[in-house]
Amino acid sequence: MSTNVVAEIWREGNLPAARPIDHARRVCTGTLWGLGAGVVLGLIAFPNALVGSRALYLIPAFAVVAFLLALPWLIRDKTPAAPGVDVVARVLGTDESRRMRTVGNSRRKQALMVPVVVRPVDKSADFRTVIAVHGAEQAGFAESKPGTLLPLRQTEKGYGGLANVEQASPEQEALMRSLEQRPKLLPNTAPVLPFKPQSLDRVTTGDQLEWWGGMIAGALLAAVIMGIVSLL
Repeated sequence: MSTNVVAEIWREGNLPAARPIDHARRVCTGTLWGLGAGVVLGLIAFPNALVGSRALYLIPAFAVVAFLLALPWLIRDKTPAAPGVDVVARVLGTDESRRMRTVGNSRRKQALMVPVVVRPVDKSADFRTVIAVHGAEQAGFAESKPGTLLPLRQTEKGYGGLANVEQASPEQEALMRSLEQRPKLLPNTAPVLPFKPQSLDRVTTGDQLEWWGGMIAGALLAAVIMGIVSLL
């Protein structure tokens, strides 16, 4: 039976950012990007908009609008992040090819997504997640085989983000010895722990509408402002 472990974990763990501040940041950032695009289009449509005294009206107007759109990012999250914890992760097998699991826009920035099942050293619940392994494009790269044990750190309790550690702790070493002797102590069927949602993630159709709607609104706003200023 074929397994698509990375796709399954990604689908279950990729939750939308749904706080009110996340919606505001998505809309405002999309609008800001649209505003920048609208400036370029506006300069093409209204080449005289920045000539002479018109620039005295146009530049402050865009500066004020850009500042207002950036306000949601000035609001800090009041809820403190839960502290992280050392974990031991075991690499899971998957039928997905390396190409299917590679993400990134260029060869130098590509990462290979590797599925793992994780046990924290503080005896909290096991979970599954994926880790990004860099350097897959380099000659001699060897992917960790299924069953390989890795000492890592859960960056924030409650989420599936993992990070490397400089050196395994004594608790991690003891747990790794235990799992080497009795692999069944860590079942591969642990539940997926979600990734921490980011405000600009576009997971749902609503997220996409907020972003692209903001882009369109920003471009139209820039065109309107420049059109008005060009008439002065």
